[in-house]
Amino acid sequence: MSWLGCSCAPATPPTKAIRDSPPPAVASVTAAQSSVTPAPSQADGPPSPPSSASTPGSSPIDALFRSFEKGLPKPASLGEANGFSMECKHGGATFGHLDAIAAKVPLDGDASVPALVRWARHDDPCIRDIAVKTILRVVAFDKNQLVEPPMHETDHFLYRAILAAAMNRLAADGAPLDPIVVAGLDLAISDADFGPLLAGKWEENRGERSFQLVLTVEPGRLAFTQIDVPPDPSFPDTTWTVPIASAKLDARRAFLVTGASRSESNTKGFVGAPQKPDAPFVLIPAGGGVLWFDQGFGSFVKLHRVK
Repeated sequence: MSWLGCSCAPATPPTKAIRDSPPPAVASVTAAQSSVTPAPSQADGPPSPPSSASTPGSSPIDALFRSFEKGLPKPASLGEANGFSMECKHGGATFGHLDAIAAKVPLDGDASVPALVRWARHDDPCIRDIAVKTILRVVAFDKNQLVEPPMHETDHFLYRAILAAAMNRLAADGAPLDPIVVAGLDLAISDADFGPLLAGKWEENRGERSFQLVLTVEPGRLAFTQIDVPPDPSFPDTTWTVPIASAKLDARRAFLVTGASRSESNTKGFVGAPQKPDAPFVLIPAGGGVLWFDQGFGSFVKLHRVK
């Protein structure tokens, strides 16, 4: 099997425990963890964060977040108490309230990042949201990309991108990488993992949309089809086929795929002339059988592995 002109041996699928559960606390990520390959078929769903982030730690951040597990501070103003809100284990909070709490978390520069990353994997969305927003006070990130609530949703590309930024900051500092950063999120990957990790068929959930996107990743090519829902004979399904020229990871740990060409065809027999792609395609594996796909237009579609 050839990926991008190289000969790659088939990878052995890991057990579900490796893919979906946080590993035990160790000093660094092992080589095995950095080359994890998904099983050919996998249940959809977001990566599972640990039930509690209260692992041993004596920093002021750990002490503060442990107090958040018991209950959040009361809103300090009417403005914090009003606005859009989210449900959490303790009842809920407005985004403005969570913003205010995150702004008051004491920081010690980059030394605060490891503890914050640990709390960003908490299973309580409010605690996770506070930790993520506090991380953004330390690491470099384009604030124009931030959207509520995706930035704290564990299977969203934005949440994953924020943790990738934290991971990059830790790597730049030469600090030990807490494996909880990457557990279940497909972040400890390399360029060589493109084929073994993403090979197969991925589909968009239909929901209430009038069409569905289906992506197939095969050795040397991508193919994605837009299917009308329900089928309409007057509008044939259209497929775009893209021979892969290169697939490289960027700072988000997202695969940028450069196509040698882009050809259109449909179920009525039309075959168009190959065209040059306008921009790289972006594929972001988010763990748990989830893949985010951008055709190069800056708009991501959430896909789920089907085989």
